[in-house]
Amino acid sequence: FKMAGEEEIRSVQDLEKRLSSVSFPFQEVVPQRVNEWFDIFARSHGTTGELLLVSVLELTSALIGKTTLEVFLSYEENGNLFFIAVAQSGFGKSPPVPLRVY
Repeated sequence: FKMAGEEEIRSVQDLEKRLSSVSFPFQEVVPQRVNEWFDIFARSHGTTGELLLVSVLELTSALIGKTTLEVFLSYEENGNLFFIAVAQSGFGKSPPVPLRVY
């Protein structure tokens, strides 16, 4: 797989290298008080604020349910959110899983 202007991904190591450079603007998106709560909760559960945020967004999507958004009078879009958390072993992906509603 290759995007314009980027090196081709030929191995898992190449993929890990590419993904490790991706960051989420957590401080810009999450209010300070919520950010503090995420930080404390993440440390107490052995994970990161970013992975908790993904779980919260996923939970919010599930609670909203099957929703259709009318973008234009002639166009509708489903409002469902889907996430994939990719991280190395031991990074803390499993602790947020029990927070989800199935």
